[in-house]
Amino acid sequence: MADYGNPNETEPKSKKEFVGAWVEAIEAARRDEKGWMHSAEAAVQAFRGSQGSSAPTDKVAARHFNIFHANVETLVPAVFNSVPVPDVRRRFGDDDPQAKTVSELLERSLTYIVDDGHYENVVTCAVYDMVIAGRGLVRNKYVPTFGMDEQLGVERITDEKIETEYVPYTRFIRGPGMTWNEVPWCAFEHYLPKEELEKLAPDMLSKVPFTYSAVGKADTIAKADDNTPERFRRARVFEIWDKRTKEVIFVCPDCMEYPLKVEPDPLQLKDFWPFPRPAHFTVPVDGLVPICPYAIYRDLIEELNDVTRRIQRLVKQLRPRGAYIGNNDDVKRLAEADDGELIPLQNTEGMMSTGGGGADRLITWFPLETTAAALQQLYQQREAIKQTIYEVAGIPDIVRGATDPRETFGAQQIKAQSAGARFRSIQAEVARFVRDDYRIKSELIAKRFQPETVMEMTSLKLLPAQMKASLMQMAQANPEQAQQVAAQEPELAEAMERPAVEEVFELLRSDKMRSYRVDIETDSTILADQSKWQQEMAMFLQGTGQYLSAIGPMVQEGVVPGETAIEIYAGFARNFRLGKAAEDALDRLAEQVRNAPPSNPNAAAEAQAGVEREKIAATAQADQQKTQLQAQIEQIQIEFEREKAAIEQQNKEREL
Repeated sequence: MADYGNPNETEPKSKKEFVGAWVEAIEAARRDEKGWMHSAEAAVQAFRGSQGSSAPTDKVAARHFNIFHANVETLVPAVFNSVPVPDVRRRFGDDDPQAKTVSELLERSLTYIVDDGHYENVVTCAVYDMVIAGRGLVRNKYVPTFGMDEQLGVERITDEKIETEYVPYTRFIRGPGMTWNEVPWCAFEHYLPKEELEKLAPDMLSKVPFTYSAVGKADTIAKADDNTPERFRRARVFEIWDKRTKEVIFVCPDCMEYPLKVEPDPLQLKDFWPFPRPAHFTVPVDGLVPICPYAIYRDLIEELNDVTRRIQRLVKQLRPRGAYIGNNDDVKRLAEADDGELIPLQNTEGMMSTGGGGADRLITWFPLETTAAALQQLYQQREAIKQTIYEVAGIPDIVRGATDPRETFGAQQIKAQSAGARFRSIQAEVARFVRDDYRIKSELIAKRFQPETVMEMTSLKLLPAQMKASLMQMAQANPEQAQQVAAQEPELAEAMERPAVEEVFELLRSDKMRSYRVDIETDSTILADQSKWQQEMAMFLQGTGQYLSAIGPMVQEGVVPGETAIEIYAGFARNFRLGKAAEDALDRLAEQVRNAPPSNPNAAAEAQAGVEREKIAATAQADQQKTQLQAQIEQIQIEFEREKAAIEQQNKEREL
């Protein structure tokens, strides 16, 4: 364990100074982002529809047009509405069996890990934070499960998984730096109950005060009082990842005497961080302090709310009101009559005394023309402000589904392309964020997972190098028996076609070689553009037809070997994302052509004669071969179990 280095890279005199230095650094980082946090809090209140303590007390005045909520609900599905599919492949698309097997292992492992609703929910929460506050983040945790090995009598890893956690933007603190590569440390804020603190630092349980209260909700942390139940009390703890010293430090600002725990790098990741670079809605230009999207057009939103409140007041006033002369019961009964109801008039002499005429001579109505004209102007002003907000936020009408039906199809296509250009930077940021998270998960799988776990999780069977060499020698000595074994044990035949387990995991464990030979990407974080995909497939099929038309006669005439033609076509096809099944089919086709015997005019007759001879020999030695085959299969199974036990024993010894 390294010494107690503080964020200022000076040696403290005591552990108390060490904890104090970290608490001071965290407070300084909080002050650096205080303005953004204030804007983010206002954005959250605006999204929820609450105005905070400054909201007017009048019920009519408190109403507002929550366009920010509508914008967020439009942007989030536009930039992330489906879990991206991992796309792991050979970086250069060449013939590399080891890299191909590693790619298949990592892709299947990632698909299994993220193939649940939990991961989608976690990333969606981070995207909401990004769109509302300006920053979104998730983190990864490697969680092994230990159990007792009955055969060896020792504790071993029985299960492994990677948990992805959503990190609220209020619980993440970063160290100083102009760029992400310059950040020296990052911290997470936790409010831990006694059970979790006991697991983290059992020796410090009696020294840490539980001064905060969760009151049953995670987002309402407050100071605890004497009436707070014990089960709701929490201790405030900072989990600090110090990149300089490669340590993870746990400190409590209410317990300054000692750090709760200091442990060396627990994951051994290449970039140290267990989380991808945070997703930012707008790229900061003068540092790493995020820009809150709400702050960009907050004045317009407040102006829109002012206009909406004025409209509400005027609508309240826009009701017919009038007065009538004296105490005329007939006028009152007439005003209260229902639709189509006829009211008999009793006091007709009152109408006659006013000079004749109808009831309109007895009633004077309050003028509403001025109020109606003002309302019309306010409605127009509100629509103008809304259009300005959409332009500033970059949300065109075609994204909101509010296009003009009189527009031509070409005009709508231009709008759709323009909308894609406005959203492309945000979509690229979310795609980068998810891709980086996949790469961290892949590194955890490569470095931390046991070979048995990876093969069970991916349903891929790999053989040890020694067993594979023995089986190859047996196959060369007796090809007929090897074919029969392959027919009865298809999984064993497939494993023989793949590289040995030592070769695969040697490449998988090496950060340098894995980065050189394997590329980890995602298909997309948004719904696929079907028309674009169809155009690409049409181009592929058209190019395939042209290539076959040109190369076919040359292969038939012997000008170009068939193996060369297939290799050229495979290189052409790898430029298109055809999927693993198509790529495997191309590889098998190239292998068949490569291993095919040279052409022979008498090949058919010779092949038929050979088949007849094989039938006669097989009939004569059927019983003897069956017995030998059974013995060979049993020997292969014994060798496989022996090699598997030896590998497990080596892993146990390495763990111990």
